[in-house]
Amino acid sequence: MPKYPPLTNTPAAHAPTLQPGAILRGGRYRLLRRFDATPGGTPMNGPESAWPLMIASDSDTPSASVLIQELPLHGQEGYAASPMNNAEAIERRRILIAGRLRAIPPGVAAQVIDSFTENGRHFLVFEEPTGDLLNDRIQRARGPLAERTVVEYTLRIIEALLGLAEGRPPLPHGALSPMHVILRPNGSVTLVGISPNVLATADGATNAVMGPSGVPGYAAPEQARGQVTSRSDMYALGMMMRHMATGIPPWRQSDAGSTQMMRRVNPTLSLEFEEIVNRATRPSASQRFLTLDEMRRALASLMTRTPGRASDPRLGTGLTGVLPDLDEAVAARLGESASGAQRGRRAGALSQNPFFLVAVIFVLIALVGAGLVAYSQRGANHMAPPANTGPTPNPGVVLYQQQGIGISAGEFVFDKQQPDANLKEEAVRALAVGDQQTALNDYHQAVSMDISDAEAAIYVADLAIVLHHAPYVTFAVGVAFSGNSTSGPTDLDVDARDQLQGAYLAQEIINNSQLLPDGVQARILIVNSGPDASGVSAVARLLAAQINNGNPQHIVGLISWPEIAQAQAAVTAMQSIGLPVIGTAVGLDELAMSTSSATTTPTPTGGAMGGNYFAIVPSVVTQGSELADAVIQSQQLGYTQIALAVDEQDPVSVALAQGFAKEVSANQQTGARIVAHVSVTQGNNASYSAAAQVAQKQNASLLFIAGTDQDTVGIAQAAYHLGVSYHMLAGAEADTPALFGEGTDPLAQVARQNPSIFGDLYVTALADAFEPAAVGDPNQNQVLYDQNYLSVFGQSGIPSGLLNPDPGSVLAYDAVTLLAEATPINGQTGTPGKQSSPSPGQTTAIIYPTLTQVRSSLLGNNKQQGFQGISGLISFSLNGDQTQKSLAILKLTPNLNASASAPVATTTVLLVVGGKSVYCGPSNTCAN
Repeated sequence: MPKYPPLTNTPAAHAPTLQPGAILRGGRYRLLRRFDATPGGTPMNGPESAWPLMIASDSDTPSASVLIQELPLHGQEGYAASPMNNAEAIERRRILIAGRLRAIPPGVAAQVIDSFTENGRHFLVFEEPTGDLLNDRIQRARGPLAERTVVEYTLRIIEALLGLAEGRPPLPHGALSPMHVILRPNGSVTLVGISPNVLATADGATNAVMGPSGVPGYAAPEQARGQVTSRSDMYALGMMMRHMATGIPPWRQSDAGSTQMMRRVNPTLSLEFEEIVNRATRPSASQRFLTLDEMRRALASLMTRTPGRASDPRLGTGLTGVLPDLDEAVAARLGESASGAQRGRRAGALSQNPFFLVAVIFVLIALVGAGLVAYSQRGANHMAPPANTGPTPNPGVVLYQQQGIGISAGEFVFDKQQPDANLKEEAVRALAVGDQQTALNDYHQAVSMDISDAEAAIYVADLAIVLHHAPYVTFAVGVAFSGNSTSGPTDLDVDARDQLQGAYLAQEIINNSQLLPDGVQARILIVNSGPDASGVSAVARLLAAQINNGNPQHIVGLISWPEIAQAQAAVTAMQSIGLPVIGTAVGLDELAMSTSSATTTPTPTGGAMGGNYFAIVPSVVTQGSELADAVIQSQQLGYTQIALAVDEQDPVSVALAQGFAKEVSANQQTGARIVAHVSVTQGNNASYSAAAQVAQKQNASLLFIAGTDQDTVGIAQAAYHLGVSYHMLAGAEADTPALFGEGTDPLAQVARQNPSIFGDLYVTALADAFEPAAVGDPNQNQVLYDQNYLSVFGQSGIPSGLLNPDPGSVLAYDAVTLLAEATPINGQTGTPGKQSSPSPGQTTAIIYPTLTQVRSSLLGNNKQQGFQGISGLISFSLNGDQTQKSLAILKLTPNLNASASAPVATTTVLLVVGGKSVYCGPSNTCAN
């Protein structure tokens, strides 16, 4: 462990700034990084930068971080000449300040938990509050926030500032900025980073003179002269309001004081809002509001207005008068009276929401009838259920209520095992009453609470697209959440999270790089079938109904389920409407084959399924053939004496073995041959032992396991106990979290207890994020994926618990990006970074593609040059078969000292095989 430097005993006036890595209080605190950094990650400059707020670890509470702030007590007026010992006076001063901070009402500011002096320097230690940093929320919005949202945030901040003013003596903040405001999950605000100069002179004087303070761009002019009052915080609040309402930080506003600039960036702002901002940010403090309470009253008056919304001519009639009780409850939530005119305005706003063209009225009826939209946590009145004479409930709502499955762009929540589940349900309740902005805020908070939750992240992106009235196309993504909200995640849940993580990353990159022409954005529609394959048909019918009803969401394709039976059901259901289905399922080609014999040659995928299915993984037979080539001809492997283990009852195992054996037979001139062909039965340990023994008896140098993860663990365990000298290679069906000891499958526990068995094992992966790097050919897709995955979801956010992103995430990413590149808008398909968005105010008629055009594009463009995904080149034959996709062979290394949460084996990409040209590492020694 590296030794971090303690702070020096240099006098504070000349001491170096706190730096990451330093240790304090005898090693209890270790400084990690600056808290007050700009959006780019660099520390902010200005007078406060000399006394930075630092995040630190605390050995007394290892599960939580703390905030540490230095106090500049040396040199304060009146103390250098104190008749008592100067050090003792300063120490008393520090303790007094800490006591005053502890007297601040709970929740207003970060709570002091420690204070100390070290080497003549004086420190306060605060708890690190949980919640969403206001600056992060502004950044994620990627543009102006709604006026009502800005006002709500500002009112919360004023409440916190008034709490500071209740202290003895009253305190201004002095360094207010979006980097120092934390929005708590309970709706309150906590302030951090009170100016150290303010604290150092906290003696109750109303015109205390101190050093310069404040954050550049937000600090009031008088702060440069060492003066700070509550009106200085008022100025910072006004600058923050301008930042939130325009999306432009002060240091990028050449005319930050210009009303015209605010209206040009955000035309929806009211004149009253502009007047409040302008008054709060006047250069002279005496010309601003007299008090924060006066500013609060002015802002509160804005909340009584009914916010206007731009209409969407594509939508139908409104909901006026349909649910009067619900209208009154919504009015109460917004502080409006329940007059008929106001109810009409609110109903008109609801009618203009493209998210709920098909379902919102029925969602409201069903949820109110079920008692789910009480909305009491947000202050709404009790709502009576509608009369029995109302419309028939939407089948999508009924399906969700009865089975927990359905289609959602934020209206429903499917992944209920995450810690942010309650916040997501709050967002659903907000959407049920048409409050999109609150729903967006709730989903933002959910993402802040659990950054690995791609479901919440997708809903944030989808809602932002609709709120900004951007044109879009929709990619549906099939998942199968187990629906169990009490026990741990099942393998289905892991697969579903993989799918959504990959889809979300693709969505972000598509939209940020303007991959789609003419400013068109990508939306993700989550299609959850639940654990049973029968649920796929039900949700597929809902999807088909939307498309047949004019396709108002511009759905252009479906990313299929990773499970075979579910993918088959989806393709069958979609065949009648011609929706392209991009498939990632292993072995789907085998389900299309004749059922009369398990050894029948499979029917080509696309031909058997009406030409709508596009597999981005090779057929199982092709996988077997490519693996045989690598085994025989690569320098890294080069085995010729090969034993083959196959489960004759598993069609996928049979097809994989057939493809492998056929290719070995075709390369007999190399000396390669199958020395043993052994049948195994899944879960039968005796058959596993027999396979290991036969391979040893026949002097095999490699045992190819055409089976599942259970077959692989069973055979590897038997081979280890026999002490065999050969290696083993397993197919892609074995590449599961359980193989590495992760997940809830009982097999994971077996693997975890026997990590040594993996020392001679290779496993096939359909996708690996490091494939391009392994062949020395990284591509732009890989670079974007690598840069974004860990920064978005975090290392601990990988659903399987493995050390690298799961194959399912990579395949889903490739599938969504492939579909986007093949989606023609106005007759042109996507080219990354070469599209232009419409100019402000410009109206562009978007010509959306037909499903036939999307299918033709998938077959045409990709047949010619292929799509370069992370997992290799992808293109299709005329019947939808994958012709170029590569595979990765991973070398396993046992992790004998793995912690309870770490995988029991790590992987490296040994070979990349197959595809348009066959890669076997930099030497490229495999035959084409």
